[in-house]
Amino acid sequence: MVKKERLVNSFCRLAKIKSPSGQEEDMAVEVVKELTRLGLKVTRDSYGNVVAKMDGVGQPVILCGHLDTVPVGQDKEIVPIVENGIVRSDGKTILGADNKDFIAAIIEAISVISEDSLPHQPLEIVLTREEEQIARGAVNLDTSLLEGKECLIADNAAPLGEITLSAPYTDKFEVTVRGKEAHVKNPEAGIDAIRAAASLISRMPLGRVNDVTTANVSFISGGLAGIIEKTEFAELSKQPSNSVPNIVKFFGEVRGLEKDLVKETFSEINKLCRLVEKETGVTVDFVMKKLNDGYMHEEKDPFLKKIASIFLQQGRQPRFEPTIGGSDANVLNKYGIKSVVISSGEKNNHTCNEQIAVEDLVELTDFLIRFVTTL
Repeated sequence: MVKKERLVNSFCRLAKIKSPSGQEEDMAVEVVKELTRLGLKVTRDSYGNVVAKMDGVGQPVILCGHLDTVPVGQDKEIVPIVENGIVRSDGKTILGADNKDFIAAIIEAISVISEDSLPHQPLEIVLTREEEQIARGAVNLDTSLLEGKECLIADNAAPLGEITLSAPYTDKFEVTVRGKEAHVKNPEAGIDAIRAAASLISRMPLGRVNDVTTANVSFISGGLAGIIEKTEFAELSKQPSNSVPNIVKFFGEVRGLEKDLVKETFSEINKLCRLVEKETGVTVDFVMKKLNDGYMHEEKDPFLKKIASIFLQQGRQPRFEPTIGGSDANVLNKYGIKSVVISSGEKNNHTCNEQIAVEDLVELTDFLIRFVTTL
């Protein structure tokens, strides 16, 4: 039986540990200590990811969470407050429920299984670094340490009961438009990079490209080479404005559930780059970088059907939904480990208003216990 007070105390203790991406070591040390205390065989791979194993019956199942959080916030210390059945921060920082709610649930579930001598599957606990940085920890995970071929991840800020069916392919792009500097008294001698970039962006497929694809320009900077790279944005207004701008850089992404449609969108952007070159005389460098591979599961898949059955046992109607976000599941599915993301019940993740209900934390832990003891 889940011990609510112990669970909440464990979560609050973990939440207090600041672990923004790249600075997870204190958090890793704490969970290694806890898992070792519970009798698991714990190791770290060369990237610092934590892998822990617990013997059981049947085929092993992987439970994957991440050690890191987004940046903490303006205050130096995270102060979890438990009030009216809700755990939240003091409003000055994040809480870190993303993803420490799942880590606390894993620790409590293992505690209950051990105390009550419950038969269970062999467990492989994977706790990654830098998930918030495009799943770098999962990308560098030493999968030779794992035997399991199925993985459960609770890393979706939605009411309990949601099962993620698909996640998008996501690629980033960087565009550099180079023109020719000239004095504004003789603009014909120059080639206006900002004007050319504006023409390009205005014709790019942006926003909702189709039912399953979106595209976005997120940042842009332009002016004179040698100045915009070295000058703070607020100081640009103090610079002379008598030159035709010769450089623009802008950045964005394309994401979609169908790989071919993502490729088509990038192809269209590249064609527009070449067209604007011909029309204006600028040169346009278009560089694409892959961020995440997508995936798609079927509701009838036995692993997903098992997950749904546990929600039904808890009296919850499972909801199968796509997501527009990425997680460690994108990487693990690419590695051939069937990885399914479920909701954890937290709200307002990545903000100073982040919170989780105590009962949702208990229910998440109960789900884990039921899941790994259903043989």
